[in-house]
Amino acid sequence: MRNAITFLTLSISSVAFGQFPTDAQETISINNISAAVRTNGSLFQDDLYAGFEVPQNSGTHTIYSGSLWIGGLDANGALHMAAATYVQDMAQDYWPGPVSDSAYYVAADSTWNRLWKVSAQEINSHIWNYWQSTYSIPEAILNWPAHGDISKGQEANLAPFIDANGNGLYEPMQGDYPKIKGDEAVYFIMNDDRLPHTGSNGEQMRIEVHGMVYGFNCANSEALFNTLFIDYKIINRSQYSYDDTFIGFFMDFDIGGYSDDYMACDVNRSSFYAYNGDSLDNPSAGAAGYGTSPPAQSLTFLKGPLQDSDGVDNSFGISNYESINGFGYGDGVADNERIGMDRFISNLAFSTSEPPIGYYNILRGKTSDGTSLTYGGTGFGGIDTCKFMFPKDSDPYNFGTWGTPPSYPFSNGWSEENENNTPMDKRGVGSTGPFTFGAGEMQEITIAFTFAKSDTGNQHSSVALMQQYIDEVRAMYLADATPCGNGVFSTLKPLNNEEQQNLVLYPNPASNVLFIKGTSNQELSYEIYDVTGKLVLRGTTNQNAIEVSNLNSGLYFMNFEGRSHRFIKK
Repeated sequence: MRNAITFLTLSISSVAFGQFPTDAQETISINNISAAVRTNGSLFQDDLYAGFEVPQNSGTHTIYSGSLWIGGLDANGALHMAAATYVQDMAQDYWPGPVSDSAYYVAADSTWNRLWKVSAQEINSHIWNYWQSTYSIPEAILNWPAHGDISKGQEANLAPFIDANGNGLYEPMQGDYPKIKGDEAVYFIMNDDRLPHTGSNGEQMRIEVHGMVYGFNCANSEALFNTLFIDYKIINRSQYSYDDTFIGFFMDFDIGGYSDDYMACDVNRSSFYAYNGDSLDNPSAGAAGYGTSPPAQSLTFLKGPLQDSDGVDNSFGISNYESINGFGYGDGVADNERIGMDRFISNLAFSTSEPPIGYYNILRGKTSDGTSLTYGGTGFGGIDTCKFMFPKDSDPYNFGTWGTPPSYPFSNGWSEENENNTPMDKRGVGSTGPFTFGAGEMQEITIAFTFAKSDTGNQHSSVALMQQYIDEVRAMYLADATPCGNGVFSTLKPLNNEEQQNLVLYPNPASNVLFIKGTSNQELSYEIYDVTGKLVLRGTTNQNAIEVSNLNSGLYFMNFEGRSHRFIKK
């Protein structure tokens, strides 16, 4: 959506013009997708243009813009809301950097109004060469935002990293490096606290958001090659505990020529998506079309927020506190349940200019005035209330109608096509909740953006391929493995003093003898492997020391006391 943007009417007299930083932008382009990431809460919007290009260098796009929404009620029932749509100069709910004491926000722009783009290749080079005098550390690794300034009201640990010597400090010149996911990642930190919200006009929540957008260049998986991921860590830095909190994602899909699209959701897959309204995608107002066999583009909630603790393992199902598309339900473990996508609403039921309560109602799967959706038609005036618009046949358990079969059924489910809706520019919000967001608590969210274009067939063939890709991505995510390596989806978590490894190797790099700090001088077994995985040395320690003089120069991994430790032999 470019020419038909509905801007909010703003009361900007209370906002000092000079306080708005010019937002920074970075591009991630590790696989078939090239996407813009910005520091103001907007994903994929490249200034006033679509910024999610796929395939790369094709000039065709599937997403114009996306943004994180979150809202909840404080103890007095007052609504707090952050929900920007199209982030323009004076319509913004998020600002760069961590939550800080208010006096330091403007002065910190030079530090925080940026993104950190790091590749796995750069990290591997750093691991091998950081100790070399001729090596120059890449700027993003050197200035990785591992730590905040506690004297300015910031948290001590802000970005995840590998702590080579276990001292809790980020020291890239001593071998420390960023902990990223995928083959390339873009990291950013933002908050909703700096200034009054001029996007949603909602009351500030005082939340801090750590975001990592990442992708894989994995030749063994078409699904990964056509997917980008984003991890959000959302921290409540306020004094309030927010009840009935919902997290959602606003998407303006543009499938090439954006004026002829349909939208749907996939309840079982915890997804919503857009696809072309017919088998030919023509250009629209300067936006290039995909032509024949147009693609489909989805957003999938891979990890939703933790459900409120109740001391039991809630079941897979459709009753209260149950889910059919979340994780951890019915697995025998109490209080590990993560809510899947629990609501979806399209732009047939809302505009881009709403009061704060309107945005919150949309997160709750209602119209902006609080009216419940009904199954069938355009979501209004039906018999059965529902949580999902246009689910097609993806809800065999009737999760979206609370277990009651709809009174207005279709042979293949409720869709825009069955309703003969006119294809047009499409926007939607998928959301998850409710949950209690306590003061000081953190929620982790993972979202996947998956593209698919069938080589043959029509737009429905692309939808089927997209669903296949989503299934593959979800399976890899749950297994924490890909065809190109293991452990790639592990939860990001910065090191702190309570989590430091007790065992530290020094000096590192070592010439002849490697010493171990953190043991009581007893003999302990160890194994040393080279970078190919070959066992090159095995033995027991002698006075907390290991003789390594016979090893060739290079990088090694030592298995010791159930942990793997890295060291370099000079």
